[in-house]
Amino acid sequence: MMDNPMRKRLGQYFSGSKVANLLVDICKPTCFEHVIDPMAGIGDMLYASIQYGVPSANVYGIEIDPVVGLQCKKKISPGKVFIGDAFSLEPYFFFKRKAWDLVITNPPYVRYQTLGNYESRGIVLKNAIQIRRSLSKIINTLDHLSDEEKICFLKIIRYYSGLSDLAVPAWILCAALTKHDGQLAMVVPESWISRDYALIIQYMLLKFFDIKYIVEDLNSVWFPNALVKTYLIVAKRIKFRRNLKDIENSQYKYIRLASTLVGERSLIEKLSYDGQTGRKAFHSLLDSDNDVSGDGFELKHITMTEFISKMNASPVFNKLLSKLEPRLQVIYEPVIPKELRDVIGDNLHYCNLSDLKSWGFQVGQGLRTGANKFFYGKVIKTDGHIDFLKVDNIFGDKIIPVSHRYSLPVLRYQSELSDSYVVSKEMLSYRLLYIQDDFFTDDGTLRYPSDLPLYEHITEAEHMTIYSGGKATRFSELTAVKPNIRPADPNKNSKQRYWFMLPELAKRHLPLLCISRVNHKNVKCFLIAQDGIVVDANFSTLWTDCVDKRKVYAIFALMNSLFIRAYFESIATVMGGGALKIEATHIRQLLLPFPTDETISSLYLLGKRFAESNPTERGSVQSEIDRLVMRLVTGIADPQNQCEKLQAFLQSKINARTI
Repeated sequence: MMDNPMRKRLGQYFSGSKVANLLVDICKPTCFEHVIDPMAGIGDMLYASIQYGVPSANVYGIEIDPVVGLQCKKKISPGKVFIGDAFSLEPYFFFKRKAWDLVITNPPYVRYQTLGNYESRGIVLKNAIQIRRSLSKIINTLDHLSDEEKICFLKIIRYYSGLSDLAVPAWILCAALTKHDGQLAMVVPESWISRDYALIIQYMLLKFFDIKYIVEDLNSVWFPNALVKTYLIVAKRIKFRRNLKDIENSQYKYIRLASTLVGERSLIEKLSYDGQTGRKAFHSLLDSDNDVSGDGFELKHITMTEFISKMNASPVFNKLLSKLEPRLQVIYEPVIPKELRDVIGDNLHYCNLSDLKSWGFQVGQGLRTGANKFFYGKVIKTDGHIDFLKVDNIFGDKIIPVSHRYSLPVLRYQSELSDSYVVSKEMLSYRLLYIQDDFFTDDGTLRYPSDLPLYEHITEAEHMTIYSGGKATRFSELTAVKPNIRPADPNKNSKQRYWFMLPELAKRHLPLLCISRVNHKNVKCFLIAQDGIVVDANFSTLWTDCVDKRKVYAIFALMNSLFIRAYFESIATVMGGGALKIEATHIRQLLLPFPTDETISSLYLLGKRFAESNPTERGSVQSEIDRLVMRLVTGIADPQNQCEKLQAFLQSKINARTI
């Protein structure tokens, strides 16, 4: 078996029989169908299809790793396996087939940073540009696609983000290989919903498919080594949709399966439903026309209107649409997630809601230095305008004096804040080395002789060998650090900049509010109490240019309300281990009470009290915030009942992801 670094380089997380059997069971392929797995691995999906009744002669696989490909050949013999690159024309000429009844796969998850030319042990990997070009060539050879469909696929290929991992072009390839009326079945991480770069895949599904089932690995146990929540997606290829509004009345089935259902032989071995157990119970669940829930499972029917409204909440999606379909206007207005509406009351007349943009706020991510081991130091003591910083252990047991000119307080971890919701400089243990071009004079010498210890530290770091991704390198060669280097430009009156000079801090790095991206229990929004505090990329950040400063405390109150915490539990990503990951895109999806002057004033007063209260007083202020927000959302004069239901829902979601 291949070593772990190589498996990681190829994005290999093999499905295993349990996941493969469940996905094939959902698809129910017949003995007349032809099945392909373009990223076949050791053949788990194809073997499960054969076990289901598909003849081996009708099974096809592509695998780039020769060692793994040979295992696949043995497993599905006499099925056909091509050892080579799925993003090339060769396998489809070899198979003499370019369209399949069922395209089923667990695509590789190779991050965009490592999508580069690579050749080792008979494995040749394309870089991101080559993959994009090859995909276009493949599309142009597919006779089952109409000219209109080819044009749409080629636009999708042209405009998918350069930040996409390899799973995105894998999605596009698999979709294009699916016959009309055929099925597409994929194993995907939750990022296919939560990341902006996956929006183009959701758009592609809307244009070419009807989503039939989405099955959630509720407790992130199906791939324990990958430490991510997994979904199974099954969709049926349909006639090309010229107008996305044609999808208005359709819906799909969303199924959650808990770890308690997993047995020795299957992921649903302990499922009990409708007087049946195991696989029979699962088939009955798949066929149910009603929303149902039971011990370890839940099924909901989700309208495509809601699916699209989540997409529409992202400014990235609107930018995409302007490129893909410039004549298309907003498709649907965003709505509160059905899961929340079911708790609060689906038949309520919800009040006028808006997003953070309407409040004048922007959302982003904190500072990513690219080399934390150099740029961060821990404060040992402060003497006047000098911080004495304990630098990373790779430099040994070293403490250096750094002027406040280059030492900025930085929030790195939520644990630094204890039970506080308000961030002040005094509570922060770390400092950022924020060295700019005034460090040197015009002739290249140190501007201030007192900075000599810092300069010596820089010199040591510059010549140090470090390890990144298992490879020996230097700080100046790190991918995220290289762009700091810039020659002097007399025409722009700019000085030379070096690897240790971070770019100018943006407002997202010096925000007014922040939310930890990884949350183990309750989600908290923190108020940055003082100017000049840098916030690390471990946090999603919020800022505004709005003159009305009341809005800062108003949003602070809103973000800590019961309603918003429950909202996050419905839309954010549950990671392996049960933590809830909140990205900027999740925060942008939130629907908030419309910012009337009265609403702003009421929330401002509560937000200010919340910030100033001690832990004993905080609970009563929290209750006032919860009732006010629920009143603003629903219009109900006394929403105590809704608050209690929402609290029970929130606790159930936290319990489900932390068991």
